Amino acid sequence: MNDLIDAQEMAQKHPDTFEAPTTEELNQIKKNSSVKICNGEERFWTKVTKVSGDKVTAEVDNQLLGEYGYDLGDEIEFEKRHIYSIF
Repeated sequence: MNDLIDAQEMAQKHPDTFEAPTTEELNQIKKNSSVKICNGEERFWTKVTKVSGDKVTAEVDNQLLGEYGYDLGDEIEFEKRHIYSIF
């Protein structure tokens, strides 16, 4: 799907130092929610445009510092397991 890091897996591997949203929190995500994801180099915010089961479509909502293939406003698709935090 893409090069995004699985936040749920990270939380299982590092329970003392890494926290990810709960299943209940992830299930509350809807259009216009702001969620943070990570491409392995940088964490960044996205604004959700569509949720279909575990699949999320969103727009990149901040300018990334590096050259990682994502720009402000780009559409990106990912799964709920990739979400690091919800605002």
